[in-house]
Amino acid sequence: MGDYKALLNDPSRYAIQPMDATHADIITRWHYEGQYHIYSMDGTYDELLNGDYYILLCDGTLIGFYCYGKSARVPLHGYDYEDNGCLDMGLGLSPDLCGQGIGASFIKAGILFARDAFSLQCVRLTVAGFNQRAIKVYERAGFLKRVESTHKHNGRPFIIMTMKQGSK
Repeated sequence: MGDYKALLNDPSRYAIQPMDATHADIITRWHYEGQYHIYSMDGTYDELLNGDYYILLCDGTLIGFYCYGKSARVPLHGYDYEDNGCLDMGLGLSPDLCGQGIGASFIKAGILFARDAFSLQCVRLTVAGFNQRAIKVYERAGFLKRVESTHKHNGRPFIIMTMKQGSK
């Protein structure tokens, strides 16, 4: 494994580009262990190629993916995603890189890309309520908890977090 934390802190050392079929195939085979299995992307090949997904490569190695817009939204009870200047963002880090201390740099890279690629006033993401590891990383990155709700189909708790433009 390379020093991805250092690479991700230098935008000249990584590339974010639209999802392609080769990388979509790889991502659909990623499997997360335990309760994190809800992040596995089995059966989502076509969705990954819908134009909302991007990959992050460091020295040609797939580190993770981002999605922006409607594809990043989780269907929640009693919550309608407003198009109020917030860009919805989803992300997935390669399972073998989770817990390696690169989460904050990975998030920052995705936000920097979004600020250049999209007109936005804030970034909004939705995270599973159990995922305290991710929530802490998001909070360190400048996101604030805004809404707690449950998934419309499986009842799992989720938290919506936002970061205003100009934060960190």
